[in-house]
Amino acid sequence: MRQRAPLIVAAAPPVIAFVLVAAFMTAEACGFRPLNAEPANVAEAAALGAAATALRFITSGADPNVPWPVAEGVLGTLPRTVNAMDAAILGRHAEMISLLREHGATTDAHRAACLADAIDFPDALPALGLPAIVEKNDPHQVDDPVGTCLMSNSGTN
Repeated sequence: MRQRAPLIVAAAPPVIAFVLVAAFMTAEACGFRPLNAEPANVAEAAALGAAATALRFITSGADPNVPWPVAEGVLGTLPRTVNAMDAAILGRHAEMISLLREHGATTDAHRAACLADAIDFPDALPALGLPAIVEKNDPHQVDDPVGTCLMSNSGTN
């Protein structure tokens, strides 16, 4: 056994390194990006307020009006599938809303107002060209007011 101990000690670091690399590769393949802070798509970029990255996605052909998956932790504890405009609202980035509008992004006015109300973000409304005061539906009466807005108003303008 004493003769094998140096072999085991010598083999341990490469084996541990292999296991860690394999774990990171598996995590990446499953959609979890442990070492990548870059947004994965235009909606994630909008949610994070990464204007240059969002524009890069749009100029590369990404449609900001199509729903994109936004990873868990970016817009709260739940993963969401939203278009770029809704992601900007939920990310509380009024300046991103204006930028996206300039580049063809749209959203349904009722849905946008519902989302802005659900997260208490009235600054989104003027950026969307909506009146600052809207009729409130009180989406807070449910467990997931954002999810309620996204489910009940799935269309875009």
